[in-house]
Amino acid sequence: MDALNHLVKKITEQRKPSLEGIWYYTYLHPEWKLEVYRSDDYGGIGHVGVWGKYLSGLFMGHYKLDSSKLSQVRGLVYSMPRGRMERITPEIHQEGQKPGHWYLWHGDDFPKSLIVEVEKRRILSEFELNTPAAAGMTHWEVSAHEGMVKEQQAELQKVLGVRIPY
Repeated sequence: MDALNHLVKKITEQRKPSLEGIWYYTYLHPEWKLEVYRSDDYGGIGHVGVWGKYLSGLFMGHYKLDSSKLSQVRGLVYSMPRGRMERITPEIHQEGQKPGHWYLWHGDDFPKSLIVEVEKRRILSEFELNTPAAAGMTHWEVSAHEGMVKEQQAELQKVLGVRIPY
């Protein structure tokens, strides 16, 4: 058992906090699902890339979309709650930001049926930022850029044929 514990500890220590990444909440009827894309796993992919490459396929499979509807969904990048995480470096920090700290920007539009503080802890865990070493070094910031676009929300519901409980 000691050998197994040692191996688990070694693997855990090798997995360090991601330098950046993005997340989405996707509504796959009847529930919300958190999707996280860390830069160390997916490269420097952004919202548009993740939506087109990964999430639209999730919707296609779950909602049994034809190619026409899939094409419509691919253009609705801003229809679901999302956010991004970056570690601020001395070269890119702005006034008020602390180099070496992690900033998690979101649209302040978490799904209403979820508990925001619980979800924030889940996201921190996904980015390996729930450690004592990261305590006090994570900052949640609201960004208009991360907010959903109402017109896209309405269009997605229409294309999927489901009411999404935003």
